[in-house]
Amino acid sequence: MKHLYIYIIIGLFVTGCKKDHSTISTIQKSFSDSVNNFLKVSLSDADYNTLDVNSMQVLKIRGKTIGVKIFEKNRSINSFIILKSESGSFKGHWVNISGLNSKAHDGKLSLIALDKQSSKNFIIENNKVIQIITTDKNGLSLSTVPARKVSGKAANFKIELYELPEVVIIAYRPSQTINFTSLYWLLDQSAAYDRYYTAIENLPSGSGDSGGGSTMGYIEAAPTIYSPDKPVTDIKNEVKCFTNDPSATYTISINVNQPIPGSRELYEPFATFPVGHAYLTLQQINSDGSMVVRNIGFYPKNSVKPGRAIGQSTFGDDSDTPFDVSLKITVSGSDFSTVVNTLTTQQSLNYDLNKFNCTSSAISALGSININLPNTNSGSILFNGTNPADFGEDIRAINLNEFSTNNGGRKIVRIQSNDNVHKPPPKAGGC
Repeated sequence: MKHLYIYIIIGLFVTGCKKDHSTISTIQKSFSDSVNNFLKVSLSDADYNTLDVNSMQVLKIRGKTIGVKIFEKNRSINSFIILKSESGSFKGHWVNISGLNSKAHDGKLSLIALDKQSSKNFIIENNKVIQIITTDKNGLSLSTVPARKVSGKAANFKIELYELPEVVIIAYRPSQTINFTSLYWLLDQSAAYDRYYTAIENLPSGSGDSGGGSTMGYIEAAPTIYSPDKPVTDIKNEVKCFTNDPSATYTISINVNQPIPGSRELYEPFATFPVGHAYLTLQQINSDGSMVVRNIGFYPKNSVKPGRAIGQSTFGDDSDTPFDVSLKITVSGSDFSTVVNTLTTQQSLNYDLNKFNCTSSAISALGSININLPNTNSGSILFNGTNPADFGEDIRAINLNEFSTNNGGRKIVRIQSNDNVHKPPPKAGGC
């Protein structure tokens, strides 16, 4: 799950270890008043009166206010106004996302001018914008911009496909559906927000904007899990040099790169691996001292993210991937072969962010020989599967004697540190 750029930032004003509520109230009240005054001037009385201005969501990134989202009274959460704070003023649209199919991530996103004289309709397929249709207040088309552009002379004809940012990410909770809508599109296709999404989500009471019980919105970056730096296109070929030799010694290490070593925090945007990674080191030491070593991790073949959480899989050579916590388990030759064979069967599986990711792969492989590793699932609203942060903490918390007793009496060695400074043994051994 490395190279994944995702984090959650909740905009709270903090001074030292103590919150100055009077200061917060003054700052936020001033912002609320300026938003209110802008809307009164910009909207007709009829439109202004439809808004629930006392429940505005202030949007923040790293404590800096970037805008506000305001829903209509007694209306669906799929319709709202979003404003960008800009040099003491505001700019924005009426937004309607009711035309989106949350299951298929297809449909239409509409941005209507504040004066309702024109609108832009973004046509979406598979979570990507493929067309932008501008219409007047009567719905008549003014212009159409396709995502595909043809250019060049006949002799050098080529097609340029513009890879436009994603629009909607959907995350599921047991009792509700949470909509994530791209700030890139909502805030005038601003490149500054091409990674960010705003959730229709409230903070606990009392933590948001002052006056009328207003709340503050989350800002999140769209998580993307990319393919490995060193792909292993054929896992069977990668592990073919391992043999079941009664005179050899076999170990399997589960290595975890946590985003923040020693923490269950899922994201650290400034880490080398912002959401971490989990992988296996397979090691055969022969009686003559020679070794066969492979460091193998499970990855998407291309990329996955919430809303497009499933894709083709591949393996990666993780010989250069550092870790901060690891379990090294001594196993028999037959058990080692079972784990290797289990990994080869995973090559046919899809990478699923929620159900079968890099952490799940390692847990499943060891489970094939009845080594039962902990498998805490994420509580994130973006994905709910196993993850390196929780997995690393679970390994740190293991009582090694009890774990060995409960898992076949195998020899267990744990390595842990407060930083991702450990490296696995290098790839070795041919055949």
